[in-house]
Amino acid sequence: MSVDIERLREAYFIRGYGADFATGRRSHLVYALPSLRLSYTHLNPGGPEPLTYLEYARRDIADGTQQGAINALGNAKRAVHLVVDKLLAAYGLDDWVKAPFPVRAELLRDLGAVPTRLVSRLNRARNLMEHEYGFIEVDLVADFVELVELFLTVAYPFFKGGVIGAYVGTEGESPCMEWFIVPGIAAVAIADVAAPSHLDLSIGRVHYNMDRESDEPPRMTIPLIRERQSDWMPYLDLFFYCSRREAFRLTQDVRGPGVYYHRSRLLFPDLCEGPNNRLERPG
Repeated sequence: MSVDIERLREAYFIRGYGADFATGRRSHLVYALPSLRLSYTHLNPGGPEPLTYLEYARRDIADGTQQGAINALGNAKRAVHLVVDKLLAAYGLDDWVKAPFPVRAELLRDLGAVPTRLVSRLNRARNLMEHEYGFIEVDLVADFVELVELFLTVAYPFFKGGVIGAYVGTEGESPCMEWFIVPGIAAVAIADVAAPSHLDLSIGRVHYNMDRESDEPPRMTIPLIRERQSDWMPYLDLFFYCSRREAFRLTQDVRGPGVYYHRSRLLFPDLCEGPNNRLERPG
């Protein structure tokens, strides 16, 4: 099978071909290909799930009373905090799980993971009500509950295929590397990857046919601790970027109105064969 830039674009993020690597922490990247992902079946096995807290909040606010508004605000806040804590833990950021909520929200916002400015207002409203024992506007809480639903909708894709590793090409280095969060260890690893095939483009060299020996030690590891934050931020920035872009990106290959081609069939072409499959194999 011949490989060209259009075929690689089905799986890669490549600078100058739709990937926003122009500024900031990703400005030195040529390409990124997700290599490792996480997937959760439950976020809170020992208690209510975030969506359960959201459902509680919906029921609470539905009666239109002050008591319902107070309870709804509390349950909405629980849903947000649980998602934020689990997202930080999933990416090895345990040092931040017990930090004040504004600190946790600022970190996720700085990493470009999820928008947190508006849900921070929910947190402030809840704290104000708790500490000053005041009333709260029912309609305002209803808006907060809807906002939390939108926040969960944006955040949940990170728990179903969120990127925690990527094959990466950088300016000034001809080898391919893999950046990844070490499973079970709060650290980012940087390892060299054997990539015998490549395309030389105007933007740089893009490798494919990756192969990294799993037992080969990485070139370097960076612990995900506060004292090393400036060192590991670029790596997690890329992981969140890839996760978010994949959630928003439409497939490149369209065979006809309403018929879509999934890039995984490049790896498993036999899956597309059979009497019940309307899609043609890529030519």
